[in-house]
Formats: sequence, C-alpha cells, structure tokens
Amino acid sequence: MPEMRKIEGKMKIEKIYVFGDSIHDAGNLYKATNQEQPSKNYYQGRFSNGPVYCEYIAAFLSEQTGRNISLNNFAYGGALTKYRNGYEPMAISLKDQIELKEFIFTEQDLVIFGCGPNNYGFFFDIHEFPFLHLKRIKTISKDIEFCVKRVIEKGAKNILVFNVPDIFEAPVKKKLSWLFKVLIAPLMEKSLVKTNIEIEAMVDALNSSEIKACVFDVHKIYMEALSSPEKYGFTNSNNSIIPGMGRYNGNISTDKNKEDYIFWDYVHPTTKAHKMLADYLRVLINEKFNIE
Repeated sequence: MPEMRKIEGKMKIEKIYVFGDSIHDAGNLYKATNQEQPSKNYYQGRFSNGPVYCEYIAAFLSEQTGRNISLNNFAYGGALTKYRNGYEPMAISLKDQIELKEFIFTEQDLVIFGCGPNNYGFFFDIHEFPFLHLKRIKTISKDIEFCVKRVIEKGAKNILVFNVPDIFEAPVKKKLSWLFKVLIAPLMEKSLVKTNIEIEAMVDALNSSEIKACVFDVHKIYMEALSSPEKYGFTNSNNSIIPGMGRYNGNISTDKNKEDYIFWDYVHPTTKAHKMLADYLRVLINEKFNIE
C-alpha cells in the first residue's frame, strides 16, 4: 500500500457513491439495455460472476461500523471519461453520470471514481470519424479532475479515485494483433504511466483542511497479481473462465475452478478478485478517512 499522510478527524460514513465503468457497475448498464448487456453468464448484471468490489466494501464498512452504509451506484459498463462509446451507446460517460442528476453530498459521504480503461480500449472507434481517437487517451486525468471538482462543488468532502489499470495485460492480450503489440502497446503503456502520475498529483493537490482525497493504486495491485497470482490466492492470471467482454452466451466449462482465476472474461475480474480489491480498499479507507 502507498504511504499516505493522514488528516485528523474521524469520518462517520453513511453513504458511498460510485461513479465509473464496468469494474464499478453493479447492474446499471444491464438495466439500461433491457438485461442484454452483460449477458446471462454474468451475475445479476455485474461484469463478473458475483458481487463487485463496491458491494463488498459497503458490506465490510457496515459490519465494521454497525451502521447500514448505503451504496449509491451510478457506474456504467463501457463508460469513457467524457466521450460517447460508439460500441455501447447506453454507456453513460463519467462526466454525464455526474451531470445528469442533481446531487447534494455531505461530509458523511464517500465518493469513489474509477474510469479511464475504456478510453484506451475504445481509442479506435469505427462509429465516429476519424476513427482513431487519441484525444480520449490524452484527456483522462483532466476529465476525472473535472468530475471530482464537480462533486466537491456539490458538497463532497471525501474523495477516492482509482488510478488506471492496464487492460492490455489482461487475457485479452492474447487476442491482440502482432502489429498492436509491437507498435501500439508500448505507446499505450507510456501514456498510462503519465496518466497515473497526473491522477496522483491532481488528487494530492485536493487535500486541505476541508477535503480528504486519496488514490487507490489499483494498477499496482493489478500488475502484482498478474505476475505473482499465488501471493493473492490465485493460480491462473493468464486465462479467463469465459471468452469475450460481456456478451458471451455459450456454455461455461465445468473443468475450471472459478476460485483459481483472476479474470471472469477477457478483461473483467472474478468476484474473488473483486473481494481482494475490497480488502485492500478497506485498509486504505480506514487509514485515510479515519472511519468512526
């Protein structure tokens, strides 16, 4: 875990708000697409085989505090930071998740953001000319900063931002062309490093006597789990239980032990991996926000 400077004062958390993409989505895209996306081989509209990390963290904190911490989830699978996803028109962007509703936050609310992987995943979009959208990659940190400052304007005092994991290190990597791996992937990796440095600096600058903010280094945990899965209770970090990225309706192999795998499909984690993230996140939240 990264070292953090702790701000004095306890937080009596009452609500968790979540804005982001498919890692954070607890069924919103599923409802918006009339239960078509993700498909039947996913758990109750989650992009996984069970609950996602934010559902675990709400349960963890409810048990810890003895209070019913409510989870208010506005994340959409397929969401980009502020751009339209031509492949999934019902995926509301992070910016629109903030802007399309009237929010009033209080000092008892924890607001979680996580977005950016789809800006990389859909930088090539045949639905929108000129098809190659490098701007989507360049503006990730600024887009997230805009959204964070908007919720602060609406009263938020406690902010947690996921940095951006490298989705091209997931099992989808095997499906990428040789040309992509040689020419595009190195540029993406360099851009990702820059983006995460920018996110770290942006979030750190938010801290004041009024605002508590921190970054959850999901990228570091992600890369460590891929290189040393046994350390995290897994045996397989190179393959997934099912193919695809949300639309697989075929049979699920009974030969695969779901507990062994980090990935449910080519890019989305299993619920066990989500629980692992929630375990790390619980430590960070308690250290940074000093939960009462």
